[in-house]
Amino acid sequence: MEQRVYEKIFSSAGEGILVVQHGEWRLCNPALLDIFELKEGDRSFVSKNIHQFLHPEDLDLVLKDISADCQGKHRQKTMSLES
Repeated sequence: MEQRVYEKIFSSAGEGILVVQHGEWRLCNPALLDIFELKEGDRSFVSKNIHQFLHPEDLDLVLKDISADCQGKHRQKTMSLES
């Protein structure tokens, strides 16, 4: 039952959620699909390197955040997306 609860939270969250493994997209929720204007069931993002989806000016900051998260050094962060 716990897994179903997590799946429901993941799929209904209003914020984009992305699972990255070894620098590649593995899974995302519907909110993130909307952000990147992908359609549900579109798997074209799977196995693409996360760098392909980041603006070059943001790459260093994002990689530092990912590294800190992986080391358990979480910090409050805010990032805005501009179109």
